[in-house]
Amino acid sequence: MLITCSPLLLCSSEVYEQLVSAGLVIPVPEKEPPTVPMDYKWAQELGLIRKPASFMSSICDERGEELLYAGMPISDVFKENIGIGGVLSLLWFQRRYVYC
Repeated sequence: MLITCSPLLLCSSEVYEQLVSAGLVIPVPEKEPPTVPMDYKWAQELGLIRKPASFMSSICDERGEELLYAGMPISDVFKENIGIGGVLSLLWFQRRYVYC
């Protein structure tokens, strides 16, 4: 058994047309979508887009290719499996503490 939405679409279209003809709904013309530049560097040179967001806070450094926690790359955090305690020591105390 095939179930379609065709009756629902026809009904909603009819209701919309009735609301427009009654003046309760005023159609608004669709806006043209903004153009998306094909090349990021080219668009940045033209000034169409801003520089990429990167910042350094007291707990992490997002300026490079890889996120750093107290100078330790995030990939090393996962490779060495330092756990939640190790991550918290990097973020809060800015150094890696050995814990039991």
